[in-house]
Amino acid sequence: MTDNQDIVGGYIDDRDGSSITVSNKAFLTQIERCSSIAQVFDQKYLDDLKQINDLANEVFLLLVFVHKRLDSITEPHKTIFGILSNALNTFLGGFLLLRAGLALQEGILYRSLLESISSVIFLFFNGDKLREFKAGDIKSHATISDAKRMFPAFGKAYGDLSNNYAHIGTLHHKHIPVYDFNEHTEDPRIILHHAKNILWLLYVVSELAFYDASQRRYYWRRLEGTTYEFTPYPEQLKTWRKKFFGEAPEDLNIERVG
Repeated sequence: MTDNQDIVGGYIDDRDGSSITVSNKAFLTQIERCSSIAQVFDQKYLDDLKQINDLANEVFLLLVFVHKRLDSITEPHKTIFGILSNALNTFLGGFLLLRAGLALQEGILYRSLLESISSVIFLFFNGDKLREFKAGDIKSHATISDAKRMFPAFGKAYGDLSNNYAHIGTLHHKHIPVYDFNEHTEDPRIILHHAKNILWLLYVVSELAFYDASQRRYYWRRLEGTTYEFTPYPEQLKTWRKKFFGEAPEDLNIERVG
């Protein structure tokens, strides 16, 4: 501690006599800096932000519709509604972190969101196991396995976010400063590929989970009973897909779950 109320403390390097002090506003200054970085992000990636807004609103529209009818849906679907609603907020949280230049922390939340999505898939096809699910007897590896079978690239995406973001992997081994969008000019497909792919998957699973409530069914077609046909790249969305993901996302090794 120090008698100077504007300073938390400081150090003197006995090797060269240089000194460093930390202001008592250092953390607040970082918050203000992140807010400024977010404003730059919004200006720099305005078109992408609009695209993300449009797709997120599709999920929100579906959830609002279901919320008005909660008293008439099954118990598994009520739980699915809760999971998806929180998942959309988790996406919002991750995206706010990205805007603020905290890309590593963004990935941690997205990994949690993928687990939410896998739980929705599990409950949709195994509604009779709701009691076990709520009791915590259904472990995440079981729901993740179901998601992998449905979406071949799900496992790779989940593994990447687990190993490199959620777990203390190589990305955590060295200091990663707040990403200043004023100082970098990376392709937006790199900056936004996690956000866009995760949101796309959230929409696809929401459309399936509330198939009967969906006003626009792009990716799923009910065949019979609980059997559904998945079309990952519907022809009517060809133009939208190129605009949303970029002309050639494969060149950037961006994985699409589906």
